[in-house]
Amino acid sequence: MRTASMQALAEDRDLSEVLGERPEITTFVTREELDRLLDPDAYIGTAVRQVERVIEKLTPPCR
Repeated sequence: MRTASMQALAEDRDLSEVLGERPEITTFVTREELDRLLDPDAYIGTAVRQVERVIEKLTPPCR
C-alpha cells in the first residue's frame, strides 16, 4: 500500500489506478471494488467512535 501510494504521488495518478495495475491486488478485488473502497465520500473513519465519546462526556452520570 505504501509503495503504491508513493508511486501514485510521484506520478500524479489516482491510487486506485495504481493499485488496479497490480496483480497482487487485482487477484482479490476488481477495479470497481477498489474505486468503491477508496471513495472518500463513503469513508467515515473514526467518526462513530468520536461521537460516542462526546456523548459519554456530555451525558450526566445517573445518581
